[in-house]
Amino acid sequence: MLKDIVNDFLSLLGTSSAVYEKNGDYACGIFASSWCQFMDLASRQLCHTADNREALDGGRWLCHESCWTKASKVAIESGRPADIECAGGLRLYAVPIRAGEEMVGSINFGYGNPPSDPEKLRELAQQYQVSEAELRRHAGAYESRPPFIIELAKERIAASARLIGEIVGRRRARTELERLNAELELRVNQRTAELVVANKELEAFAYSVSHDLRAPLRAMEGFSQALIEDYAGQLDETGRDYLRRVQAGASRMAQLIEDLLHLSRVTRAELQREPVDLSALARSIAAGLRQSAPNRQVEFLLAEDLQAEGDGRLLRVALTNLLGNAWKFTGKTAAAKIEFGLAPETGPNQAQPWAARQRVFFVRDNGAGFDMKYADKLFGAFQRLHTEAEFPGTGIGLAIVQRVIHRHGGQVWAEGAVGRGATFYFSLPK
Repeated sequence: MLKDIVNDFLSLLGTSSAVYEKNGDYACGIFASSWCQFMDLASRQLCHTADNREALDGGRWLCHESCWTKASKVAIESGRPADIECAGGLRLYAVPIRAGEEMVGSINFGYGNPPSDPEKLRELAQQYQVSEAELRRHAGAYESRPPFIIELAKERIAASARLIGEIVGRRRARTELERLNAELELRVNQRTAELVVANKELEAFAYSVSHDLRAPLRAMEGFSQALIEDYAGQLDETGRDYLRRVQAGASRMAQLIEDLLHLSRVTRAELQREPVDLSALARSIAAGLRQSAPNRQVEFLLAEDLQAEGDGRLLRVALTNLLGNAWKFTGKTAAAKIEFGLAPETGPNQAQPWAARQRVFFVRDNGAGFDMKYADKLFGAFQRLHTEAEFPGTGIGLAIVQRVIHRHGGQVWAEGAVGRGATFYFSLPK
C-alpha cells in the first residue's frame, strides 16, 4: 500500500531516504547520495541469504543486520523517531508512519560520512559481500552535508510521514466505505428480490380472495335471502333470526374482503405525482357525504387554496376516509362540526427533523373522540375502538390513510379525548 501512495509524491522526500512497510519490506526510495543508494542496495542484496531473516508480527523483517530495516523496526515498535548508528560511518534516522492508532511503516533518512580508512572499507565490503573497488568509488563520491541541512531534512521526513499516514487513513476509510456500499447494494438487491417475490405472492393472494372467497360468500348471502323470502312462513322467529345473522355475517365478511383488497391496491399502486388541490377534493367529498344523509345538520369548515404535490387519486382516498370517519363519529353529536385546514408552523411537531420539508394538514371533528392511551392502535388494520353497534365499520380506513401518506413520504398521527372529538394530522412534502 505504501509503495502506491509514496510514488505519487516521491520527489517531495528528497535527500537520501527510503520507505518501508510495517513488516519490513522495502517500498521505495530516492537517493541524492550514491553512497547511501549503494549501501541500501547492498543491504537488500544481503537480505537474500537465509541466515539474515527474522520474523515479526506475522510479517518479516528482512536482513536484521541491515541498519535500514533495523531503524524501521525500532521506530515502528516504539512509535517514535529512531536515530541509529550504522556500519560504514552512516546514521539512519527513521520516522514511523502512523495511520490513526496503527503504525503502518516508516521513512528512513541516511546521513553521515563514509569511512576513508582502506582497512575499514575492506571490512565493510566483506560484511556486505560487495566489490571493494565499487565501495571505494561510491565512498569517494559522497558529499557531506552541514548539520542545519540534516535537521531540515529530518523535519521534511517527519512532515512526509504525517502526510503519508493521513493518506493511508483516508484510503483505508475509502476502501471500507466502498466495501460497505457494495455490501449494502447486495443487501438492497437481495431485499428487492424478496419484495418482488412477496408482491407476487400478495397479488396471487388478492386474486384468490377476490375470486375464490367471494363466490361462496355470495352463495351464502343469496341462499339466506331466498330462505327468508320463500320459506319464512315455515320458520319460527328464532329460525328467521338465525338466517338474518348468517346473512349479516356473510355481508360483513364480504365487506372485510373488499376493504382488504382496497388496502392491497393502495399499497401496490404506482404513484403519479402532480399538483393536487386538496381544498377542492375536500369540498367534493363533503358534498357526497351530505347527499348520503341530507337530513343531517353538519357544519363543514374547509380551508381554501390548500395545495399539495402527490397522487391525486390516492390523496382522495385518504381524505375520503378521514372526512368519512369525522362524518361517522359525529353522527350522535347535536351540533356536529367538521374542519379541514393547514396546521400552524409553530406546532409541537415543528421540532421534528422532517418538519422543515413538509406541510401539516388536519381533519378535526367534535364527535365521539377516543382515549389517547389507544392512539397507537388507531392506524392498525382492522383495529377498532368502538363496537359495531356504536359505529359501523371494519377498521381498515385509517390503515389505508397511513399507507397513502407514508407512500408520499409523510407522517400521520392523531389527538383526541373521549366525548370531545378528534383531530387527525397528516404531513406532505412541500
